[in-house]
Amino acid sequence: MAQPYRTCRRERNSRHPGIILFAGALLASAGGCGLDHYEQRMEAEQKRVKHFDEENQNLEVPLKLPEKKGEDKDAIQEKDFFFRPPKGISTTPEPKPLGMFYRYASRDANANLQDVLVAIVKAKETTEKFRKDILQNLVGLGLIAGPPKTRDVGDPPVHYDYCELQSGPNQPGGVVYFYRENVPGEGTYQVAIVFRSAQPGSANEGSAMDLALASLRVDNAARIQHSRFRPPPQQPATRGRR
Repeated sequence: MAQPYRTCRRERNSRHPGIILFAGALLASAGGCGLDHYEQRMEAEQKRVKHFDEENQNLEVPLKLPEKKGEDKDAIQEKDFFFRPPKGISTTPEPKPLGMFYRYASRDANANLQDVLVAIVKAKETTEKFRKDILQNLVGLGLIAGPPKTRDVGDPPVHYDYCELQSGPNQPGGVVYFYRENVPGEGTYQVAIVFRSAQPGSANEGSAMDLALASLRVDNAARIQHSRFRPPPQQPATRGRR
């Protein structure tokens, strides 16, 4: 019975060699910092790795924004926006936008989450005009916003205002999330993210949705996330038994 236990443990640890190195460094300094401090840091590192695994299991790589054209001075550069959509959503926008939105379609026509719509602007002054324009754009897509609500997602929390969206017959419903962040010297980033789903009320559910919303970063925080991000390793193809 001892041999299978050793094998299982070795395989488990091999998936995260960083934890092994991190633990070794902490053990070397545990005498000076104390066992409690060591355990707290190990717990924090394990939590970070677990969250990283959950993201890779449920989310795609970061979305790409359309290339910034020379005459479009107000377009947001890709490095200033970081957002990982749920699995199954294309990370490249369709060539033709839907009004203010870039559309990222599902790769599976039969999936419940049909697409993700994204709009992002940067203004010198904080304004409600962006939200009014977004809601009007959604009306043009056959979506009527319900009463505004708020929620915080992730750790550290990302604050959103959001509205559930009602649609007409044979049209996907969904939810629109609004995010705003003032960056001193740069202006105010305003983001609208719409999840459209085949089943009414389901676009605001699920751990993948929360993980996606928690991944949002803009400006310098987005650049840091892009520099740190590494695509998850490809899983080797499994061979059938002979």
